[in-house]
Amino acid sequence: MFVLLIGGALMINTGLLHALWHLPASVQAWLRSFAGPLAAGVSLHYLGLWMGGMREDPVVDRVTRWGGLLLCLGATVLALAALILSPTVSRAVLWVAATLSLLGAVLAVLVSLRGAVLRDPLAPGMLLACASMTLMTAGIYAQSLQLPGVGSGIRALTSLAALVFFAIATALVDRRARDNRRLSRLSHTADPTVEPATGLPIGAMLVSEIEHAFWRARRQRCQCAVMCLHLRNLYELNRDLGTAGDYQILVAMAARIRRAAGFRCVVGMYHPRCFVVVINVDQPGQSPEMVLRRLSTFACEPMTVLWTDMKPHTFHPEVGLAMTMADAAAASALEVLNSTEAAAQSSDPVLPQSQVDTML
Repeated sequence: MFVLLIGGALMINTGLLHALWHLPASVQAWLRSFAGPLAAGVSLHYLGLWMGGMREDPVVDRVTRWGGLLLCLGATVLALAALILSPTVSRAVLWVAATLSLLGAVLAVLVSLRGAVLRDPLAPGMLLACASMTLMTAGIYAQSLQLPGVGSGIRALTSLAALVFFAIATALVDRRARDNRRLSRLSHTADPTVEPATGLPIGAMLVSEIEHAFWRARRQRCQCAVMCLHLRNLYELNRDLGTAGDYQILVAMAARIRRAAGFRCVVGMYHPRCFVVVINVDQPGQSPEMVLRRLSTFACEPMTVLWTDMKPHTFHPEVGLAMTMADAAAASALEVLNSTEAAAQSSDPVLPQSQVDTML
């Protein structure tokens, strides 16, 4: 509705609709009389919904709701006036339409400014979009009314403002819609296939992704390297920090493992103390030995964990690493995963790079 109304008003007021379909002059003048105010009213109402409506700010809700309603009523009156009155007053009707459209744009700027002052994170971007919309509206109606001084410079500025407005506003509307859908999904049910702290696949989803990696390896006639990283002292800080320390440690470890493994392989969590990485051996730039070295380098470095007192606690990960080179044509994903996890659990702890340098 947002794109159709404002885009349609632009097409009507710039004459593009007439150029494409050769509308009669009377129909074109009638459409110009109400298209702008109608688009401004409906878009102002949607802007209020985008900013949260009554639950976020009653002032913004009242301004956008009643302002949008008055603009839509004004558009209806202008449409009727353009039908009833003679064509000689069409310019006066267009002046009123321009005034109402600019009023809607100014209200959108003020509402976005209030949202930015109240620290809505997306409101500053919407403020820039609404300011561009105000310039676009003024330029469009200045050209429609054939005001003196409207030349190529004003037309270029109007076109640039239209591009900025549509690009920013569409991106922000899509961003908030995706955030709202994600929150709605999370508020109804938790995803049992993803570990909530790290976002990594777990359980049946992890096994399924490993089996899929084995299937790809079979098609490419290559082996798969299955690596397990066992974090032995995950619960070391529970006495001081409780489970909040586990959350921070898991998030940091997941980031380190993803950084070491890259984004073109399977990374998951077999259980809270075991991370899994699966790589195709012939994958360019992803030698298993190289990834294993990066894992041992990144995973063992100390990290800082904070609690409500903001006092930093240093956590030194104790990590066991193991890797299995599996023949994808004959191996079972679950059996390889279990054997590699057991090997990582019983392996010698990996030393941090700083201790290795000291020993050398």
